[in-house]
Amino acid sequence: MTLKYHIGAFYYTLQNIPAKFRAKLDSIQIVAIADEEDIAEFGIEALLADFLETIAQLAAGIEIELMPNNQHVFHAMLVGLLGDIPAVHYIIGLKEGVGQALRFCRHCFGHGQEIQENFREDDFQPRTLPLHQAIVNALMAMPEGPAREWFSTIVGVNGDSVLDIAPHFNLIEMAPQDFMHTVLEGGLSHEMKLYIRYCLDNFAIDLEELNRRIDNFNYGFQERSNKPSPIKDAHIDAQGPKLPHQKASQLWLLARVLHFLLADIVPEDDPHRQCWELHLRILFAAAAPEVHPNTIDHLAAAIDEHHQAFTACYPGENITPKLHFYVHLPSIMLRLASYLFQFFFSNHKKKKKKIKSNQIKRDGPLRWICCLRYEAKHQYFSQLFHVGNHINPCKTMLERHDRKQAGLYAHVPGQLPPNPLLNTEFVRERPLAQNHPLRAEIQQRAALLHLNVNQDLLRR
Repeated sequence: MTLKYHIGAFYYTLQNIPAKFRAKLDSIQIVAIADEEDIAEFGIEALLADFLETIAQLAAGIEIELMPNNQHVFHAMLVGLLGDIPAVHYIIGLKEGVGQALRFCRHCFGHGQEIQENFREDDFQPRTLPLHQAIVNALMAMPEGPAREWFSTIVGVNGDSVLDIAPHFNLIEMAPQDFMHTVLEGGLSHEMKLYIRYCLDNFAIDLEELNRRIDNFNYGFQERSNKPSPIKDAHIDAQGPKLPHQKASQLWLLARVLHFLLADIVPEDDPHRQCWELHLRILFAAAAPEVHPNTIDHLAAAIDEHHQAFTACYPGENITPKLHFYVHLPSIMLRLASYLFQFFFSNHKKKKKKIKSNQIKRDGPLRWICCLRYEAKHQYFSQLFHVGNHINPCKTMLERHDRKQAGLYAHVPGQLPPNPLLNTEFVRERPLAQNHPLRAEIQQRAALLHLNVNQDLLRR
């Protein structure tokens, strides 16, 4: 989370609730908020110490008495780490910037020249947890100096990770690529920028006409808020691979409609159009609500075909690190389906379970490991920052958030607490008095509809 004070926010969600409920902002819980200067001074270990201690206790099991003489043992574990590339690499002990290491990928040991020629995951040496731990041990055994810094740059490792103490957590396999940062704001935005420039330079359309089509396109009611911003010449010619001044949700929408906006301009047999269509196939397969097991094999082939077409259509452009991360998406989808519901039990039983096809369909799509909803959670804290206390903004944000979350579960003693994840409206009014004029009217209207209105309904 980046504001004027450069504040870092850490969240968590429970993975054993349905995905449609995990997308609600009130299901996203806050772990910690801290100024980046404080994180740099005191270390992330101090910030996350209490959270990791709790995770260790939950992994061993915590006994809770739900009702008199009715006790249950609850287990939990950390199953994934999401975030942008610098944040994730910082937490797991790798080089934060992709330009700071020769081998920058957290999934393999591919280097700059190698990723320009190979587009299959099998073409790269995988970065496994035992090999990573051996590299860390060798690095920590070296004395401080140029040799250690050189070795660190070669292997892309800084040192130990704060998550080493998290039970059953695999630093390499449980830190997947985020769909928003890697695809939407990464490779997709990069090629979209190049494709738009190609169309403007080679076909009878200018930027004014393109913006007119973007503005007049019927996006529908649900997508109206994600309408793309106008594109300027400075955006197309800007340095860097990303198309600027577009949010991730706007990029996602623009990618889906750009094909229709330019369908009458670009011929079907144009190689640049075909390359863009391959990218859309990758996007739709990765963002699908459900994924068939065969889709994963088709996705790997589509990524290979797209990267070859990309290098042929744009010879002056390199395969960026985020485009290289595409080659790992199919295996990430398989691991995601496996770890979310099987890793904890297979770790204790010391045996591997076969991944079922319905688990891949339900748990494999990359849309469920996306930071879009966490970015939306940022907006709540951004609003608090503008109206709150600037002397200690982190404390103000945490206190306001905790009071809001506590209010969602407020209930009358003796009654079950409400479930805010199941409610579409969280604003709860005071109970209607016995002599309230609306009480009789509500009961009368409910009787006409054959509804049984109890006291709980009258409270809402």
